[in-house]
Amino acid sequence: MIQKLIETEEFILLNLNKTNFEYFIQNSTLTKVDVIDAED
Repeated sequence: MIQKLIETEEFILLNLNKTNFEYFIQNSTLTKVDVIDAED
């Protein structure tokens, strides 16, 4: 889940709340598969 994304500095710099998490997803270079996995 979130652990996969924590590896990126961008994500670490954000607060781990829903709004910032969604903002990160929208502005990241993650693939659609990564986004789906993160939401599981």
